Amino acid sequence: MSAGLLVEHVRRRAGGLRSPGKAIVVHRKSRDIWSACHIRVAGGARVVEPQQSQRVLVVGHLAWITAAVVDAVPAPDRDVIVRSLESHPGGAGGNVAATLSALGMSTLLLTHVGRDRLGWLLRRDLARHGVDVSLIGRSARPTTEFIVVGDTLGQRSFYIDPNTATFDRVSGLKNVPWADLVGVCVVDPDLENAAEVVSQAKRAGARVAINVGLAAAAGKLNSGWIPVVHDCEAAFLNRSELTGLPDSVRRQLMSDQTGADLLVVTNGSKPATVYRRGRLQEAPRALRPPAVAFPLGCGDAFMAGYVHALWSGLPILAAASAHLTASIVAGRPQERSPQFDFGPVKSLIATARCRGNDS
Repeated sequence: MSAGLLVEHVRRRAGGLRSPGKAIVVHRKSRDIWSACHIRVAGGARVVEPQQSQRVLVVGHLAWITAAVVDAVPAPDRDVIVRSLESHPGGAGGNVAATLSALGMSTLLLTHVGRDRLGWLLRRDLARHGVDVSLIGRSARPTTEFIVVGDTLGQRSFYIDPNTATFDRVSGLKNVPWADLVGVCVVDPDLENAAEVVSQAKRAGARVAINVGLAAAAGKLNSGWIPVVHDCEAAFLNRSELTGLPDSVRRQLMSDQTGADLLVVTNGSKPATVYRRGRLQEAPRALRPPAVAFPLGCGDAFMAGYVHALWSGLPILAAASAHLTASIVAGRPQERSPQFDFGPVKSLIATARCRGNDS
């Protein structure tokens, strides 16, 4: 069954059981391991979860976000009407970690916050989302705050103070339970930090995915990043970030000799393009997203959805899982919300496991 057909199968079957609260455990024999699918029925909709623990380390920043939604991101010297203004927890590292946790993976976040109230609030927020916060260090610098102006078309601009905790050198790697990890997600725009984490992860035998879009957007993605990316299983950035790179860097990033095994290029609500060892792969057709409330955090959700499927042993569903995860986030105004229902994503993965085990 193709990824697209399987997605439709899950959507049609959702809600097929009519006994809220009922739990069923189905055991199947897979090709290589015994797996268990846990089917939980809540409000008439089925949520299927793998019961095996998959521990993932996320390395990236936490920040307190002030977000302004406008009709269109303004050009220089233009004034605009702000449609909504809100403040909430954010940061790429926190977004990826919270989403992976919601998808059922045991997640740790390695980063820094300040010794201030905002740092305490960010740690508490992540703990509420089930993320292990024991590796979050305390910086002498204040907790990072971002201002972002964005529109519902996906355009946004960030305003960042570099003299904050986000930009501390990574520390605490000696406390990471490397032997317990299935993978590491690197969403840190600092080359030295990324290189150190990827090197240690490689020595530990952990799988690595990296978001280089943050470095590209900051104008820092140069040839020095190429050896780091080459040691990763998957690298992520969006279409405008890729096309904005110098030609030499873009060629190295997309080369089968110097790039990552998988290069995933997102393109808003359109299907992502996936290159495997420099060759174009046909990505599954993107699911139609709901009306976009605000695009902030959608790229982070996409990465989480992709590696969730990839590291669950279902690479064929990675792009479909990523688009579905991002579309759920796109429909909500809050960057991280305990009300996000990722049940359809978990059902997609678990249904594929069970159907694959039957074959």
